[in-house]
Amino acid sequence: MVQIGRLDDLFGRVAARQRAGFVWSELGDAPELCAGRPPFYAAFQPVDIVLKTRVTLLTGMNMGGKSAALRTLLSAQLLHQWGAPVFASAYRAPLYMALRYIGGDQQALDAGISTFAAEVLAIKEALAGEDVLLCLDEVGRATNPQEGEALLFAILQKRQTARSGVTFAVTHFSRRLPGATHLTVRGISKEALAMCHTPEDLRAHMDYRLTTATGTELRQGIAVAAWLGLPAALVAEAARFMHGDGQSEDVEGMLGADCEDDACGRED
Repeated sequence: MVQIGRLDDLFGRVAARQRAGFVWSELGDAPELCAGRPPFYAAFQPVDIVLKTRVTLLTGMNMGGKSAALRTLLSAQLLHQWGAPVFASAYRAPLYMALRYIGGDQQALDAGISTFAAEVLAIKEALAGEDVLLCLDEVGRATNPQEGEALLFAILQKRQTARSGVTFAVTHFSRRLPGATHLTVRGISKEALAMCHTPEDLRAHMDYRLTTATGTELRQGIAVAAWLGLPAALVAEAARFMHGDGQSEDVEGMLGADCEDDACGRED
């Protein structure tokens, strides 16, 4: 009777998940997520992600949902590995020997390990495994940008030649990797960002869907910093540095002509 009760409870939980929008996943040749969302977070704009090559890179503006998209796919794969329903319209994927997520601050003060050192050690361990779904969340940002970018793309090149497994990497680095799939968040236009005054406004205007990257997307980090209230004089100086390096940053018009230092009139 105890075993029957446990089985009945399990079936009840699965039925509840299905009513909440979860579906059974299927075995496939590559991860394919259709209208996926983080579990139990219905407000998240659904995303479609297909990892059709050994390496897939996702870029896009700040606050565009890149890390959330990566973690959504990783959550779907974890549920798939356990044979549990996935919070999506559909999910097809193979089973991997291991799932690895590397990102965030993994600093260990007691062991004298910096964020970058912890990142490198985790990558070393992941590269030693076979048939791994490796998710890299802005790896390389904890050291100087030039070396961080060089190391990341050397790692991705190695992953392209692996006999098994796939890699999904979120990055702000703009280098292209031949043979990899390049995706970007659709983001928000400068006209729409100029009209936003609160985080709710931003979420309403942001398009979190993923699309194929062309390599010509505008980088909007300075514009977002200005929208968040960084002093206008500092923002202008940062833009001058960018133009001095021969790089483009679309700042003009993001905040309107009446922008002042007091958070540009934006509500806190």
